[in-house]
Amino acid sequence: MSTFLSILNNELEKQRLILHRVKSELKNAPKGFLRARKRRNTISLYHVTSSLETNVTKNPEKIKALIDQKINAKIEKAINANIAVLQKALADFQPYEYNDIIKTLPDVYRLATRFIPEIPKATQNMLLFSPETHKHTTTSGIYVRSKSEVIIANALTSYGIPFSYEEMFPVTTSKGKRVYPDFKIVCSDGYIIIWEHWGLLSNIDYCSKQVNKLNLYQSQNYVIGENLIITMDDCNGGCNAQKIDEIIRTSILPHMDF
Repeated sequence: MSTFLSILNNELEKQRLILHRVKSELKNAPKGFLRARKRRNTISLYHVTSSLETNVTKNPEKIKALIDQKINAKIEKAINANIAVLQKALADFQPYEYNDIIKTLPDVYRLATRFIPEIPKATQNMLLFSPETHKHTTTSGIYVRSKSEVIIANALTSYGIPFSYEEMFPVTTSKGKRVYPDFKIVCSDGYIIIWEHWGLLSNIDYCSKQVNKLNLYQSQNYVIGENLIITMDDCNGGCNAQKIDEIIRTSILPHMDF
């Protein structure tokens, strides 16, 4: 199932839960509505029903209950409209991902996939995904922040090396902050390699964040040149693809069972 469909389903469930709560609150809400009558320097508030008009100016609980009733009535109407939109979107949305499409093909095509090598898998932490920051698509179908990261991701994929992008590091910094390594590679022999690519080292704040990452990695026995790879853009923002290829061949492939 595509990420978009998952978002739609999650939102539909959320809307239904809200609707259930709102209906329950409306069931117990007072009937009628609020009316205001002007006085010389102020106003008086009245609770109006079909047969009665009661002054509630000095009854804040009743005022709040009538305000909540009006708001919940509006919410109920909006939620019902939202649910209809979401249900239609789910019905109209066309699957486009590999695993969704392959299920719709004749049996021979599904059987034929057994005769081709397994496609290297790349995973992405979608909790961090933002279309404003993850603008670049890799050959493995994930979205990354920079063209340099595209080069690294595509190189890993071309060698058949599975990796995760921006997976949460299991340990926090000394200040309790979470960090998300650019690439995490679990090698065939169980060796774990973290690969960080730094592209904004001209920014002091960015540099400070990377130093904090280094401090955390060092505390967890990650060593540069061994199980921690650090690459960076040059002063013109360029990335050396040949160097990336050399790093993969010398630092990662020896740990892969190819």
